Amino acid sequence: MDEEYLLGPFYDIDGTEFLPTGFDETFEPLELAMGSYVVTSNDPALTSKSIKVTNRDLTAYIQADWERVFGPEPTKGFVMAYRSGTYAAGRIAEEILVRKFFETSTLFGEHVQNVQPAMDVPSDLFQRVSAGVRSDDAVLITTEHEIVLVESKASFSGFSYLSRSVPKAIAQLSASLQVNFNALGGVVLLTNLQNRHCVVGTFPRDDFVNRQTHVAEQLRGLIQSGMKQ
Repeated sequence: MDEEYLLGPFYDIDGTEFLPTGFDETFEPLELAMGSYVVTSNDPALTSKSIKVTNRDLTAYIQADWERVFGPEPTKGFVMAYRSGTYAAGRIAEEILVRKFFETSTLFGEHVQNVQPAMDVPSDLFQRVSAGVRSDDAVLITTEHEIVLVESKASFSGFSYLSRSVPKAIAQLSASLQVNFNALGGVVLLTNLQNRHCVVGTFPRDDFVNRQTHVAEQLRGLIQSGMKQ
């Protein structure tokens, strides 16, 4: 096998080398997720970004996730053991792509300083919707301490699933942006892992709150453009 696609080694908390739970089921879809990604976006700066997921990215994520699970205060289960291997691989690739896309980006005129899982952001920066539909993927924190919310959907099933995901992503961002008045806006990241193509839509807060039909039309237009590439 090409060394570029080898994952590991992985180490247990006692330092011994091992294969983590779910590795056999997840390896093949993870291998498919490696490589360079084409980007279609309404933001020219994002369209020009060069995004590549490597075996080192995946290995580092899986190792850190294992260490988190066996740390003093684990907040959720081990991603590799979630549902099917394809589902787990999609989640892992999705989280890596969010960080690679946005940790050095400029959005709405501000530089992104930090990319955080929504559940980890302090309440003085990000207000969580207590129940029901809400955005819970990632929060981008800018150098001016403003925030941008991210909803990410990734699938090995192609663009048809991602197109069906548009209303849910908009509803999630709309609900959270309505209670986060300090947010500059929201981002929808739709990733077709089947052919490594990302569609990224960035919209100001008011669009998600008051112009949801416009956002949906724009996102579906980006998906159609992506399908033609």
